[in-house]
Amino acid sequence: MTTFISNLSLLLLVGFLFLNPVISDSRGETVAQRCSNRTTTPQQRSLVVTNFLAAMDAVSPLVEAKGYGQVVNGTGNLTVYAYGECMKDLDKKDCDLCFAQIKAKVPRCLPFQRGTRGGRVFSDGCFIRYDEYNFFNETLSSQDVTNCSNKEITGVNRTLFRANAAELVKFMSVEAVRNGGFYAGFVDRRNVTAHGLAQCWEPLTRSGCAECLSKASEQIGSCLGKEEGRALNAGCYMRFSNLKFYNNSGNSTSDGNGGHNHLAVILAVTSSVVAFVLLVSALGFLYKKKRAKKLREKKQLGSLFMLANKSDLCFSYENLERATDYFSDKNKLGQGGSGSVFKGVLSNGKTVAVKRLFFNTKQWVDHFFNEVNLISQIDHKNLVKLLGCSITGPESLLVYEYIANQSLHDYLFVRQDVQPLSWAKRFKIILGTAEGMAYLHEESNLRIIHRDIKLSNILLEHDFTPRIADFGLARLFPEDKTHISTAIAGTLGYMAPEYVVRGKLTEKADVYSFGVLMIEVITGRRNNAFSQDSSSILQTVWRLYGTSNFVQVVDPVLGDNFNKMEASRLLEIGLLCVQAAFDQRPAMSAVVKMMKGSLEIPTPTQPPFLNPGSVLEMRKMMSPTMEDQSQSSGWRSDNISENPRARSVKITCSPQLEHNETVFVPNFVASMEKISQVVQTTGFGTAQTGSGPDGNYALAQCYGDLPLNDCVLCYAEARTILPKCYPQNGGRIFLDGCFMRAENYSFYKEFKGPEDTVICGNTTKRNNATFGDAVRQVVRNAVAAAPGSGGYARGASENGESAFALVNCWRNLSPESCKQCLEDASASMVDKCLPWSEGRALHTGCFLRYSDQDFLNKIPRNGRSRGSVVVIVVSVLSSVIVFMVGIAIGVYICKHRTIQKKRRGSNDVEKMAKTLTDSSLNFKYSTLEKATGSFDNANKLGQGGFGTVYKGVLADGRDIAVKRLFFNNRHRAADFYNEVNIISSVEHKNLVRLLGCSCSGPESLLVYEYLQNKSLDRFIFDVNRGKTLDWQRRFVIIVGTAEGLVYLHEQSSVKIIHRDIKASNILLDCKLQAKIADFGLARSFQEDKSHISTAIAGTLGYMAPEYLAHGQLTEKVDVYSFGVLVLEIVTGKQNTKSKMSDYSDSLITEAWKHFQSGELEEIYDPNLDWKNRNDSIIIKKEIVRVVQIGLLCTQEMASLRPSMSKVLHMLKNKEEVLPLPSNPPFMDERVMEFRDGSDGDSAACASLATVSQSSFYGR
Repeated sequence: MTTFISNLSLLLLVGFLFLNPVISDSRGETVAQRCSNRTTTPQQRSLVVTNFLAAMDAVSPLVEAKGYGQVVNGTGNLTVYAYGECMKDLDKKDCDLCFAQIKAKVPRCLPFQRGTRGGRVFSDGCFIRYDEYNFFNETLSSQDVTNCSNKEITGVNRTLFRANAAELVKFMSVEAVRNGGFYAGFVDRRNVTAHGLAQCWEPLTRSGCAECLSKASEQIGSCLGKEEGRALNAGCYMRFSNLKFYNNSGNSTSDGNGGHNHLAVILAVTSSVVAFVLLVSALGFLYKKKRAKKLREKKQLGSLFMLANKSDLCFSYENLERATDYFSDKNKLGQGGSGSVFKGVLSNGKTVAVKRLFFNTKQWVDHFFNEVNLISQIDHKNLVKLLGCSITGPESLLVYEYIANQSLHDYLFVRQDVQPLSWAKRFKIILGTAEGMAYLHEESNLRIIHRDIKLSNILLEHDFTPRIADFGLARLFPEDKTHISTAIAGTLGYMAPEYVVRGKLTEKADVYSFGVLMIEVITGRRNNAFSQDSSSILQTVWRLYGTSNFVQVVDPVLGDNFNKMEASRLLEIGLLCVQAAFDQRPAMSAVVKMMKGSLEIPTPTQPPFLNPGSVLEMRKMMSPTMEDQSQSSGWRSDNISENPRARSVKITCSPQLEHNETVFVPNFVASMEKISQVVQTTGFGTAQTGSGPDGNYALAQCYGDLPLNDCVLCYAEARTILPKCYPQNGGRIFLDGCFMRAENYSFYKEFKGPEDTVICGNTTKRNNATFGDAVRQVVRNAVAAAPGSGGYARGASENGESAFALVNCWRNLSPESCKQCLEDASASMVDKCLPWSEGRALHTGCFLRYSDQDFLNKIPRNGRSRGSVVVIVVSVLSSVIVFMVGIAIGVYICKHRTIQKKRRGSNDVEKMAKTLTDSSLNFKYSTLEKATGSFDNANKLGQGGFGTVYKGVLADGRDIAVKRLFFNNRHRAADFYNEVNIISSVEHKNLVRLLGCSCSGPESLLVYEYLQNKSLDRFIFDVNRGKTLDWQRRFVIIVGTAEGLVYLHEQSSVKIIHRDIKASNILLDCKLQAKIADFGLARSFQEDKSHISTAIAGTLGYMAPEYLAHGQLTEKVDVYSFGVLVLEIVTGKQNTKSKMSDYSDSLITEAWKHFQSGELEEIYDPNLDWKNRNDSIIIKKEIVRVVQIGLLCTQEMASLRPSMSKVLHMLKNKEEVLPLPSNPPFMDERVMEFRDGSDGDSAACASLATVSQSSFYGR
């Protein structure tokens, strides 16, 4: 029973941890701004400004709704025409963000600046324009501009890039017209790629679009030879670049429901976890009553139990339960992948940290044993000390020394009540961590690899001495081994490339993780806050290395308070640690010496995943922030929910007019520009421009729970509205997410004034006394907490009433002024607004709000990412889930007591069983048992990662293949249901046919057609059997496999990604025709999605690099696997086997090198038997062509790989000229040796990935 519950909850948790939000690039930075030279009279200006602001207000919702919009406002010569549009490759979120940014820039051209009547702003993601005449159908104008990069393309590639760019520009000018006014793509020859995008504005006719783009292609011709160029015209936009800058999503847009879906998932998972904890408590009691102590010792912890009971490491479960107040939530320090950590106080007064494992399954017992065994044998000042453990109660507990300051991750990104870490403290933390790791690797009696070095696993003492924690994934490393092969486990973003790709583990994997951590500490940015095709912090640091701007990546909160030479040295050491080639990374002992200055620092080489062809332009606006997406054990796991709350509440303008507009307006605009830069990175900013009566002082701040992306949106809205106060010389605007004020004097210390006011909700009243009491209490608590917490606090009622509050002082105020402002404002708000359901206090120095609706974002942020998860409606959901699951378990125990460990734990499969019972797909378990001779080994066809396959003969004489799953737990049940669901809905000559299944017996079975020749790998990797497959037969197999994949990707009613294309999953019928098998890992894929984020699953050596690095799944993952398969078929070699030395090339690299040198014949499988044929010349060309297609399919950038329909077209149209393939991934051969990984600890990767080593039929 506990196995069932554990696996169910584990699957839910793993699914939760892999919810990877995608952060793309809105390309909102201004490329060019042009203001009209037409003027207006001073008497007309205020009216034109009014019409302009109204037009801006009207065009924004149109752009948000459909990506473009046009508005006409006013009459006569005061009319304002406005237009805005986003590039069609942006999704809705990025379109909104881009347009908000440029909309805030266009007021520079307002008539009060230089008497101008029009203006336009171009960014690389969107466009905005306003004018005094109808320009909507205008194609060209005198203000059109060409923008060329300052950087020349140099070296041998200059001529080729120029030719590629010229061809691309010409092609775009034609293709965009044919494609509804938009085109994005590339031209690639000999690994030199030119990327481009062209777009006409929506109002243009087809002929107008053609005219504009034709002119743009002429203009941009002057930029050829440069790295990039832009043509910015009245009716269109065109750009080319040597780097990919556009999104792959094309015209796809978001439906805007992602936030709600994300919240639903969070609630569901949180509820499941709470339900699980309650269930474990009940089941633990039953388990303890039913299971004898001797059996528990034997099956759970074995010898460790005996050892611990005889040593001083042993704590009684009851003592630890009392010490933590029965694991009360108020004592909870954090939660990670393997357990929760609670603060406890022992009877002797000693404070401890108690780690409570989620699950007591075999896998987690291994983690428990591993952590106790390793950490109890080592001792160092920079390692968390294990005080003991408990294995006598219903669950396993670890007892550590208590570290008061919690984790480094919390200090950098979460906690609001602490000062930012100084440079000296950061240096101390980095050095101490390095010393602790040097001890683990070289100085202890045991050579230990931690495998999960990251910020959340570095705890800080009161004096900021670092302590390395969480040894659940650590591995002993024999002295006589250069590496060990193991199932991958760890945290994405911190794992070394050779370990992610092949499971190859050395101490240099820890060095890589340390390098990432080191750079994170120095820069204050996360490395795992990136998605496909975006810039990671490693990229940023590498790009700036060797330039005068190198130290600009240091955390901006430090200002100039750090040693620049020391920072440069540490960043250089960090780059050394994250080099692609593991043997070039220094040992940790060498890192310590370099930090102390006793060892010279060598020059680092390029980090992995940074090949120039696949790196986009670094974002210049801001670094995206997101919570720790840890896939492993750690102290905390948070998530994100966002709402910009950009609704205007009140604007108040100064009673005084500006003194001299020619001085005042430029000062105002300059202050807005200055403040924008800091608000975008910290959520708060002040700026001063000029002095005297026409000087300008400005302040802007987002409220503490707003994420940075939403802060930018809210601030952009505020900046757009504030100019409505002109010609008054100042004003303030309150929005529900941010505040902005500008005056002609310094107001920064003000916290009260005559403009202070209260706004009450006027729709509903809550007359019950309990609501009023709840509001008073939650507001009182927040007001008391805020002055000591950076001026920000929030709260929710705990007495059953729905009452929520947020209070925020401006950051420039002292704690005393903040306290006074909040006390005055809260008293006024509560007195005037109750019993209304909502109230706001808008005071000079602070903002307060209460409501009976939860308006708060779930993760409070204050410029930097910081906060904690606020759990809502969990108790109700948990109660329902506990009740439902409890009933299901009761029935389950009664009906299936004797076979419970063998049965599946999936409600989906139970539903499937009911559906199949009366269908033609249903087979009785007894029928299949009889058909296979009770699963006799004599009928065994093969065995893989998910099950064993047997040959069977039905009563009617038909031969069948029966797949018998190893495990019927929740995870395997999902695979079973997935395979039945997917393969029963598809039908194709190149797909294995599912005849049915059985889910009525003690285990789940799948029934397939029997293919007597079994799998392809039996032939191509066997010298003797390989002779059966000459080139013609292999070519037919390649084409058949391609046809099957085309059907899955494009022709079936559901778009399906297989995720495990490999030779052992290609079966051969009696005519040696290919049939794709094993859909256990397949995923359906919606047409309106550009990718899905999922836990990585597949077979090492066949998985695409973007899928391994980011978990982002597109059909191009299957294309990559197909390319590997093609090369294996041609060469007879396995990409997943390293057949020579530790430094031998992979099959892909070997094929690439021979293709480049024109010596492909050297790697052909001798069994191809093509030289002795009459048509050998034709066959030779065909084989070369097929290898070239395989290399095209295995290119590093997913966008460069052809679709499977294009692959099939290239295979069948042998006269068509093929493009030249670019570099395959991971070209450093010291990182390229593939390992099978089957001798590793496969259980250890369960929290991170499903690594398939299955073969449908055995070889």
